[in-house]
Amino acid sequence: MLEGGSFAKAKNFEIGSADMPPGRLGKTMLSKLTLLALLFAVPLVAQEPNQSEQPKDQAKIHRRLESLTWNPVTGKLTWAVSQGTRNGDGEYVPNHEKLVYEIDLPQATMAHNGSQRRFSPEEASNVMAVMELISKYAQDSTVWWETGKGDPLGTRVKLTAPEPSAPLSTCPATLLALLK
Repeated sequence: MLEGGSFAKAKNFEIGSADMPPGRLGKTMLSKLTLLALLFAVPLVAQEPNQSEQPKDQAKIHRRLESLTWNPVTGKLTWAVSQGTRNGDGEYVPNHEKLVYEIDLPQATMAHNGSQRRFSPEEASNVMAVMELISKYAQDSTVWWETGKGDPLGTRVKLTAPEPSAPLSTCPATLLALLK
């Protein structure tokens, strides 16, 4: 279990409740999302395999995140990664196998292919903070949607001509210009 704190279960929320902020993304949320992007970018760069470790005759294996699922009720983060290569046009071509990984944050463990490994409670706490931020964003977005915010897509807009400043009958020059 996480030391020094309890595992936060999924928080319930209601549309229009007092604990929901009035805007979808405030300055604080944007700064948190920026921090989130940096938190995920650093480990990805740090874990890039060393090119000298790969044999020259072996095609470089690429990986792509295919899906990511967060369950805030159980505290489990699950994702699938495909392995593949790049074709002559530089497009990623996955093989048919997907590798599935799971992190259990309350237990601070990671599982893959029947094996489990423990990681630090501090790391579990850091990941939990990131996932709570994403959960909060999803809740705020639900409120945003349910309260009718944003511009609907796929609806027809009726365009109307502006009212002329004077009747056309009194503006022969305007009428002639329109007919040309």
